[in-house]
Amino acid sequence: MPTPIVITDLALPRIRLMELVAASATFRTVVGAADSTEAMTHILSPYANDELQDAVDEFAVPILDTAGNPVRVLTEPMPRCIINHVPNFTRRKYGTAFGGSNGALLMYFEFLPSAEIADDRNLQLAHFEDLIGLIMQELEARQDTDKLTGEDVFTNGESPASTHFNIEEWSVVAGPGESIPQEEGGELFYAVGILVTFVG
Repeated sequence: MPTPIVITDLALPRIRLMELVAASATFRTVVGAADSTEAMTHILSPYANDELQDAVDEFAVPILDTAGNPVRVLTEPMPRCIINHVPNFTRRKYGTAFGGSNGALLMYFEFLPSAEIADDRNLQLAHFEDLIGLIMQELEARQDTDKLTGEDVFTNGESPASTHFNIEEWSVVAGPGESIPQEEGGELFYAVGILVTFVG
Protein backbone atom coordinates (compact mmCIF):
# COMPACT_ATOMS: atom_id res chain seq x y z
CA MET A 1 0.00 0.00 0.00
CA PRO A 2 1.42 3.45 -0.88
CA THR A 3 2.65 5.63 1.97
CA PRO A 4 -0.15 7.89 3.29
CA ILE A 5 0.15 11.47 2.05
CA VAL A 6 -1.52 14.76 2.87
CA ILE A 7 -3.88 15.62 0.01
CA THR A 8 -4.29 19.33 -0.75
CA ASP A 9 -6.43 21.03 -3.38
CA LEU A 10 -3.35 21.40 -5.58
CA ALA A 11 -2.36 17.74 -5.34
CA LEU A 12 -5.84 16.20 -5.46
CA PRO A 13 -6.45 16.41 -9.25
CA ARG A 14 -3.13 14.72 -10.03
CA ILE A 15 -3.74 11.96 -7.50
CA ARG A 16 -7.30 11.37 -8.71
CA LEU A 17 -6.09 11.10 -12.31
CA MET A 18 -3.55 8.49 -11.18
CA GLU A 19 -6.37 6.49 -9.60
CA LEU A 20 -8.50 6.82 -12.73
CA VAL A 21 -5.71 5.46 -14.95
CA ALA A 22 -5.14 2.61 -12.49
CA ALA A 23 -8.83 1.68 -12.83
CA SER A 24 -8.47 1.17 -16.61
CA ALA A 25 -8.78 -2.52 -17.50
CA THR A 26 -6.64 -2.07 -20.62
CA PHE A 27 -3.88 -0.28 -18.70
CA ARG A 28 -3.91 -3.05 -16.07
CA THR A 29 -3.57 -5.67 -18.81
CA VAL A 30 -0.66 -3.85 -20.46
CA VAL A 31 1.28 -3.55 -17.19
CA GLY A 32 0.29 -7.00 -15.91
CA ALA A 33 -1.53 -5.70 -12.83
CA ALA A 34 -4.34 -7.54 -11.06
CA ASP A 35 -5.82 -4.47 -9.36
CA SER A 36 -5.47 -0.72 -8.87
CA THR A 37 -2.77 -1.03 -6.22
CA GLU A 38 -0.54 -3.07 -8.54
CA ALA A 39 -1.31 -0.79 -11.48
CA MET A 40 -0.29 2.23 -9.41
CA THR A 41 3.31 0.97 -9.30
CA HIS A 42 3.41 1.66 -13.06
CA ILE A 43 1.97 5.18 -12.72
CA LEU A 44 4.75 7.57 -11.87
CA SER A 45 4.13 11.09 -10.63
CA PRO A 46 5.46 13.64 -10.92
CA TYR A 47 8.60 12.14 -12.46
CA ALA A 48 10.04 8.83 -13.68
CA ASN A 49 13.40 7.58 -12.46
CA ASP A 50 15.34 6.75 -15.63
CA GLU A 51 18.51 5.64 -13.86
CA LEU A 52 19.85 2.22 -14.80
CA GLN A 53 20.42 -0.67 -12.43
CA ASP A 54 21.68 -4.24 -12.79
CA ALA A 55 18.93 -6.67 -13.76
CA VAL A 56 18.24 -9.67 -11.53
CA ASP A 57 15.97 -12.68 -11.90
CA GLU A 58 13.20 -13.77 -9.52
CA PHE A 59 15.84 -15.25 -7.19
CA ALA A 60 17.86 -11.99 -7.13
CA VAL A 61 20.61 -13.56 -9.26
CA PRO A 62 22.28 -11.03 -11.62
CA ILE A 63 21.33 -11.42 -15.28
CA LEU A 64 24.29 -11.40 -17.67
CA ASP A 65 24.49 -10.90 -21.42
CA THR A 66 26.28 -13.30 -23.79
CA ALA A 67 29.60 -11.58 -23.07
CA GLY A 68 29.18 -12.05 -19.33
CA ASN A 69 28.42 -8.39 -18.60
CA PRO A 70 25.56 -7.32 -16.31
CA VAL A 71 22.33 -6.48 -18.11
CA ARG A 72 21.21 -2.95 -17.25
CA VAL A 73 17.53 -2.01 -16.93
CA LEU A 74 15.57 1.10 -15.99
CA THR A 75 14.91 1.54 -12.28
CA GLU A 76 11.26 2.23 -13.11
CA PRO A 77 10.76 0.14 -16.25
CA MET A 78 8.13 0.33 -18.97
CA PRO A 79 5.25 -0.06 -19.58
CA ARG A 80 4.32 2.96 -17.52
CA CYS A 81 2.33 6.18 -17.33
CA ILE A 82 3.86 9.43 -16.09
CA ILE A 83 1.54 12.17 -14.81
CA ASN A 84 2.64 15.71 -14.02
CA HIS A 85 1.33 19.21 -13.60
CA VAL A 86 1.53 21.89 -16.25
CA PRO A 87 1.56 25.58 -15.23
CA ASN A 88 -2.21 25.88 -15.42
CA PHE A 89 -4.17 25.67 -12.17
CA THR A 90 -6.82 28.03 -10.76
CA ARG A 91 -8.58 27.72 -7.42
CA ARG A 92 -11.78 29.68 -6.72
CA LYS A 93 -13.27 30.39 -3.30
CA TYR A 94 -16.40 32.41 -2.54
CA GLY A 95 -16.43 33.53 1.08
CA THR A 96 -16.90 30.49 3.31
CA ALA A 97 -18.74 28.59 0.58
CA PHE A 98 -17.13 25.80 -1.42
CA GLY A 99 -15.41 27.04 -4.54
CA GLY A 100 -13.79 24.97 -7.24
CA SER A 101 -10.70 24.54 -9.34
CA ASN A 102 -9.71 24.08 -12.94
CA GLY A 103 -6.44 23.30 -14.64
CA ALA A 104 -4.52 20.82 -16.73
CA LEU A 105 -2.36 17.74 -16.28
CA LEU A 106 -0.01 15.97 -18.66
CA MET A 107 0.04 12.19 -19.10
CA TYR A 108 2.78 10.28 -20.91
CA PHE A 109 2.17 6.64 -21.77
CA GLU A 110 5.33 4.65 -22.58
CA PHE A 111 4.87 1.04 -23.73
CA LEU A 112 7.27 -1.55 -25.11
CA PRO A 113 6.57 -3.09 -28.54
CA SER A 114 4.33 -6.14 -28.73
CA ALA A 115 6.38 -9.32 -29.10
CA GLU A 116 3.69 -10.81 -31.34
CA ILE A 117 4.24 -8.25 -34.13
CA ALA A 118 7.85 -7.33 -33.47
CA ASP A 119 8.87 -7.32 -37.16
CA ASP A 120 6.26 -4.83 -38.39
CA ARG A 121 6.77 -1.26 -37.19
CA ASN A 122 3.56 -0.02 -38.83
CA LEU A 123 1.52 -2.64 -36.99
CA GLN A 124 3.38 -1.87 -33.78
CA LEU A 125 2.38 1.78 -33.95
CA ALA A 126 -1.21 0.90 -34.87
CA HIS A 127 -1.35 -1.53 -31.95
CA PHE A 128 -0.04 1.16 -29.58
CA GLU A 129 -2.60 3.65 -30.87
CA ASP A 130 -5.37 1.09 -30.31
CA LEU A 131 -4.26 0.54 -26.72
CA ILE A 132 -4.17 4.27 -25.98
CA GLY A 133 -7.59 4.70 -27.60
CA LEU A 134 -9.04 1.95 -25.42
CA ILE A 135 -7.49 3.42 -22.27
CA MET A 136 -8.91 6.86 -23.02
CA GLN A 137 -12.35 5.37 -23.75
CA GLU A 138 -12.24 3.60 -20.39
CA LEU A 139 -11.18 6.79 -18.61
CA GLU A 140 -14.09 8.64 -20.19
CA ALA A 141 -16.52 5.86 -19.23
CA ARG A 142 -15.38 5.84 -15.59
CA GLN A 143 -14.86 9.57 -15.01
CA ASP A 144 -17.05 11.20 -12.37
CA THR A 145 -18.47 7.79 -11.35
CA ASP A 146 -18.29 6.21 -7.90
CA LYS A 147 -15.08 4.33 -7.25
CA LEU A 148 -15.26 0.59 -6.87
CA THR A 149 -13.73 -1.22 -3.91
CA GLY A 150 -9.95 -0.93 -4.01
CA GLU A 151 -9.83 1.93 -6.52
CA ASP A 152 -9.24 4.66 -3.91
CA VAL A 153 -5.56 3.75 -3.53
CA PHE A 154 -4.50 7.13 -2.16
CA THR A 155 -7.70 9.01 -1.36
CA ASN A 156 -9.39 6.36 0.81
CA GLY A 157 -12.88 7.48 -0.12
CA GLU A 158 -12.58 10.95 1.39
CA SER A 159 -14.75 13.73 -0.08
CA PRO A 160 -14.57 15.06 -2.77
CA ALA A 161 -12.56 12.09 -4.04
CA SER A 162 -15.19 9.39 -3.52
CA THR A 163 -15.81 9.64 -7.27
CA HIS A 164 -13.31 9.35 -10.08
CA PHE A 165 -11.56 12.31 -11.65
CA ASN A 166 -13.64 14.27 -14.16
CA ILE A 167 -11.90 14.95 -17.47
CA GLU A 168 -13.34 17.95 -19.28
CA GLU A 169 -11.22 17.58 -22.41
CA TRP A 170 -8.11 15.76 -23.60
CA SER A 171 -5.81 16.22 -26.58
CA VAL A 172 -2.69 14.55 -27.94
CA VAL A 173 0.26 16.94 -27.67
CA ALA A 174 3.17 14.61 -28.47
CA GLY A 175 3.30 11.47 -30.61
CA PRO A 176 2.12 8.81 -30.79
CA GLY A 177 5.35 7.42 -32.14
CA GLU A 178 8.60 5.57 -31.57
CA SER A 179 11.17 6.70 -29.04
CA ILE A 180 14.43 5.46 -27.56
CA PRO A 181 15.64 6.02 -23.98
CA GLN A 182 18.54 8.41 -23.60
CA GLU A 183 20.66 5.69 -22.04
CA GLU A 184 22.99 3.96 -24.49
CA GLY A 185 21.59 0.64 -25.63
CA GLY A 186 18.08 1.46 -24.48
CA GLU A 187 15.13 -0.39 -25.96
CA LEU A 188 12.84 1.19 -28.51
CA PHE A 189 9.42 1.99 -27.08
CA TYR A 190 6.22 3.77 -28.07
CA ALA A 191 5.08 6.97 -26.40
CA VAL A 192 2.30 9.52 -26.48
CA GLY A 193 1.71 12.71 -24.52
CA ILE A 194 -1.88 13.62 -23.63
CA LEU A 195 -2.96 16.94 -22.12
CA VAL A 196 -5.98 16.63 -19.81
CA THR A 197 -8.04 19.62 -18.70
CA PHE A 198 -10.42 19.53 -15.75
CA VAL A 199 -12.99 21.63 -13.96
CA GLY A 200 -14.11 20.79 -10.45
